[in-house]
Formats: sequence, C-alpha cells, structure tokens
Amino acid sequence: MVAYGFKPTFVVDIQERIKRQTIRLPRRRHARPEERVQLFQGMRTKACRKIIPDPVCIGVDRLIIDTRSGKLDHVEVNGIVLPLGSDELAAFARADGFGRSDLPPVEVFGRWWAMVHGRVLHEDLVLIRWEDRP
Repeated sequence: MVAYGFKPTFVVDIQERIKRQTIRLPRRRHARPEERVQLFQGMRTKACRKIIPDPVCIGVDRLIIDTRSGKLDHVEVNGIVLPLGSDELAAFARADGFGRSDLPPVEVFGRWWAMVHGRVLHEDLVLIRWEDRP
C-alpha cells in the first residue's frame, strides 16, 4: 500500500470527495490500479492523521503540465491534450481540488502550480486517481 501526504489546503476537498486525484513527481513506486492508497495530512509529524478511509487507486497516468508563462499553458494526460478552455480541463482542475474559488478552476490551478512548482515544463509527472470502495 502506498501513502500520499497532502497540504491542509486540500483536506476538506478530499473529505468531501471533491479532490479525487493527486499529481506527483516520479518516485520508486506509486500506487497501482486496484491497490488501496492511504491519504494523510501532516505525514512525518506528531500531528499526522489519515484524511479518509483508504480509497482504491483507479488509474495511474502519465502527465505533462506547462506553466512556463506563469499560468496553465498545456496539460496532457497519456498523450491526450486537454484543450485550454475545455470542459475536460475544468473538470480535471476541479478533481484536483481547485473548484472552490469564484475564479475559473483552470486559472486557479495554473497559478497555484506555477507558484508552488515554478514556471517550468513538467514532462514526467504522474497522475494518481482514486475512488471509494467498501
């Protein structure tokens, strides 16, 4: 079983099942489809706590994100480009926890990503998606 840590900003969206995915850099081992994942806030601290009961991974996808301009310029999942301004890209941003603002989710996602991860082209990201199962 693989564990992922989240910033406090995302905890409520995970608890309310709004955020159903996470974007990660490559590492030795990510979750695999049909495997349960653990979602924590405050990992490696005394305040560490599980956010929700362990959901099941339903997909692990290759992801490319370009924020070199300081906003979201390009998103590609498994070689499929999500067009800027499309409903698919808005749904992607909401599923990643960027749907609570009055601003468009894609705009908030792009600004946050550029601020936290820099204005760069990330060509080696991994998108992990999950769902609740008994």
